[in-house]
Amino acid sequence: MIKLNKNMMKLRCKNKHNQYYTQKELAKILNITQTQISRIENGRTPKLTDVISYSIFFEVTTDNLIFKEYNIESVKFE
Repeated sequence: MIKLNKNMMKLRCKNKHNQYYTQKELAKILNITQTQISRIENGRTPKLTDVISYSIFFEVTTDNLIFKEYNIESVKFE
């Protein structure tokens, strides 16, 4: 099952950087709009470039980002 939108939201809130990012802050870092982030987190299909940007910034593979369950407690994919 695709878990992309939930994983992207979880990574924005808790990640290896040990930082919480607002949608606005992350949008500025990734050079996309806050609206794009909101739409992704609410289940819309993102652009491939947005998925790649997330995976590079948060240092995760695109496979994990899309298909694995991100565990916010242990800050890793299971």
